[in-house]
Amino acid sequence: MEVASRPIRVQSIAQSGAAPQVPPEYIQPPETWPNNPTARPANNNSIPPIDLSSAVRDAVFLSTEIGAACREWGAFHVTNHDVPPKLLDEIKHMGRTFFEACPMDEKLRYSCDTSGAATEGKTISKI
Repeated sequence: MEVASRPIRVQSIAQSGAAPQVPPEYIQPPETWPNNPTARPANNNSIPPIDLSSAVRDAVFLSTEIGAACREWGAFHVTNHDVPPKLLDEIKHMGRTFFEACPMDEKLRYSCDTSGAATEGKTISKI
């Protein structure tokens, strides 16, 4: 897979206003796709919830549920986590401030090394 010499930033694609085209460096080759990428439960087409309430905090159960959600969806929604709504609002505000107000040069100071494992989640499968 050939990639551009300088990475294309998702933010610049979003801000361009043009019809989005996924850059090749963000697309996983077919041999890395899950066995059944389009398989979803017939009656549930939403990201799986992971309930952290005391009634289901069994570590084996949680690890099984989180593992399945990551394999099948690549994401999950945490419920009953007891994080105060005010803290969540502050986190959202800080994230938006970073992505919307900081110049690109500032954001690049915090970017991951593209050869490291931290960048593995930046790719998508073409389905």
